[in-house]
Amino acid sequence: MTRFAHRSLLALALSAPAAPWTVAEPVAEIAVTERGVIGVSAWDLQRAGIDPGEIPVAELGVTCAGVRVASSVQDVNGDGLFNGADVVVFFGQTLRDEGIYRNRHTDKNVYLLERWVEGVMPPAPSERLPRLGPGRPLPDSPVSLQRRVHIERDAGWADKFATWREAATDFTYMSTLDFLRHSERTVPFDAPGVDRHAGAPFSVAVMLFGRSSASRFRHQGVTDHSVIVELNGQRIGLVEWDGVTEGYEVLTGLDPRLLRVRGNEMVFRLNRRERVDIDVVHIDWFEVQYPTFAALTEDQAEFAIPGPSAGQTFEITGLTSADIHLLSLTRETVLPVEVHAEPSGTYGARFTAPCDDGLYAIATRQGLSRPASVEAFTTAMPASPAEGIDYLIITHSLFRPEADRLAEFRAGQGMRTMVLDIDDVYDAANFGIPHPDAIREALRRIVQTWPAPALRHVVLMGDASWDHHRISSANPTFIPTHYYHSGEGEYSSDAHFAIYDDQDAIPQVAIGRLPVKTPEEARGAVDKIIAYEQDLAAAGAEGDTGWRHRIIFAASDNPMYRDFLDRAVERFIEGNFELQRAYANDESPLDCTQMILDAFAEGVSFVSYVGHGARYIWQTGTTMARRASDYEANFNPQYVDQLDNSPRLPIVFGITCFTNNFDNPDPRNCIGEKLVLSPAGGAIACIATSSYSYVHSDLAFCDLLFDVLFTDEPQRVGDLFLGALQRPSTPRDVRQMFILLGDPAATLPLTPLPGAPGPRPEADASEASGEAPEIPLPASSEII
Repeated sequence: MTRFAHRSLLALALSAPAAPWTVAEPVAEIAVTERGVIGVSAWDLQRAGIDPGEIPVAELGVTCAGVRVASSVQDVNGDGLFNGADVVVFFGQTLRDEGIYRNRHTDKNVYLLERWVEGVMPPAPSERLPRLGPGRPLPDSPVSLQRRVHIERDAGWADKFATWREAATDFTYMSTLDFLRHSERTVPFDAPGVDRHAGAPFSVAVMLFGRSSASRFRHQGVTDHSVIVELNGQRIGLVEWDGVTEGYEVLTGLDPRLLRVRGNEMVFRLNRRERVDIDVVHIDWFEVQYPTFAALTEDQAEFAIPGPSAGQTFEITGLTSADIHLLSLTRETVLPVEVHAEPSGTYGARFTAPCDDGLYAIATRQGLSRPASVEAFTTAMPASPAEGIDYLIITHSLFRPEADRLAEFRAGQGMRTMVLDIDDVYDAANFGIPHPDAIREALRRIVQTWPAPALRHVVLMGDASWDHHRISSANPTFIPTHYYHSGEGEYSSDAHFAIYDDQDAIPQVAIGRLPVKTPEEARGAVDKIIAYEQDLAAAGAEGDTGWRHRIIFAASDNPMYRDFLDRAVERFIEGNFELQRAYANDESPLDCTQMILDAFAEGVSFVSYVGHGARYIWQTGTTMARRASDYEANFNPQYVDQLDNSPRLPIVFGITCFTNNFDNPDPRNCIGEKLVLSPAGGAIACIATSSYSYVHSDLAFCDLLFDVLFTDEPQRVGDLFLGALQRPSTPRDVRQMFILLGDPAATLPLTPLPGAPGPRPEADASEASGEAPEIPLPASSEII
């Protein structure tokens, strides 16, 4: 059995609707965070402030992502209306990514309770099957029933930024094995309802992830990874594989007498071998499929009937109530059951299997799972407004007052503005399901279907975190980001939300992010933007504009970076701006950092740094920070905290690694976040990557940014950023790797010196033809 065939038994097969129907209105939004048979009563709606009114039960149905889900409505008092103790029953499950059990963005799935117009709704699921009949004889033994437990407890991360990682790979794990600290791990689990004396065997599926390599020994038949698997003290298998990748194995033919109802222990142990002294393995998950009794000991259960079974009649016993709901998860249907009382005081339910190899879920009324929440379904995003917008803020409800204040200010500058809560975006563009794809779809509709003016600038007001399941951080995701996987690793990509043609991958609008975490941060960010714009407007041609002529170019102690900036100076800067060079040098490690700080204090309109860096450092000293003295010599967030240059705020280019790594769950802000959110100073905007930066592609893009900035003379930060992204020679990957932190509608502060001659002319035939400009850079993907 293949890995995905094994997994597919847990997936709920969503089928297309049987016939067209008209949705009169969504009634409620039902959030599900754990799979199971869900019950939502009319009382639940009333507690959520929803009046079910006079809705006939025959007009109610459930959908997920626009597709009908098998459901039934129990009309308790028989009046034909949904009220009181009446309940809607359906099978709910959490979101999953392809090849991964948990969706990397959220544990929350959303189902919509909808009212359908009578007469055009599809037939009820139970009407698609013949009613319960005599069928074939009831099997003599119930041992053909199977159950499965899935054990996955995310407790840490693998290397999210590794370039070898496949896009669909789960980078969270349960625990780690290595020879130095923990060569053995024990994971407890229960197997409810296991029939230890069944004639059928059980199986164990294991998903591991290798982090090390012993490739130099492969020619001798030595694998990179070797893990012994034991269950309750007995070895049940050996999992071996090569490469820094997944190791998946299904161990079959196991004796069910090894299992216990409670207190099982699965042990994973590294297999010590000659010549292999390093073996690092993450334990991702495992699952056990075992024979079970047909007599239940709980009021809700999932079970499988493997092999040929279509048309056979089966019986489930031990149910505590005659109020029983049974669903076929394989066929996505509600099944009719024949209920009878048993001498023991419990109840049995007979049903006819609709298919072979079926997966089922059964529950009594008392055993129905509760949804995580029930809310009214509303959205403030219009489908087709009379007028379009050119400035949009998507925010979280926590930051809505500040988003409204910023939108009002931009409206005063003549922009057509709108503010949308992220929940409204989810509702309007993704059926209420919280996922970054909803942002892209909402923006696509605005760009492609709304009337003029055309959308130009989008602000995402709210931070994001790749720790979506809050494994080790309290930092939530307010506005999600997209994750783009290139051959150079994984990047958070807000520009992806503006790409609607995957062939050319050219963004259509400028997107900037204000990565605020609290209402106080949001207030400070908006205060800073408004003060900056008001200062520029007040100064005008007669005011203090000297700082707007000044720029600073900084670089690590590497001739390649200095030469690159010197070429830009020769073409764009000489005679046009007041320039200061801050190049790191061995003789005085603090000079470069101090020059940057002095430039901020004096007032500077543009700061460009090229060189080595990390989330909390630019290597403006001579080495990366390995000691406290090294850290102090390099530009770091602590220095940003000391800046008080507002409202004279520059735009910053960070052509280095991780400067805009805003989605890191660490509560400390990266350099880009610090620059943009620091209330007393810093920058008005920062353009940089969120992950690794690579010499050839990123310096080429920086050259394009310079060309747009100094040649096209854009008026706003977003126009500069979008102009460079839209250049034909910008590499496809680069378009998704760079992040703009800040308001894209912010006015660019640069002003050339009076009488400036302008950029020196350069042969632009390459740009006109869409070819990359000639830049003498190494032909490599060396990390900056």
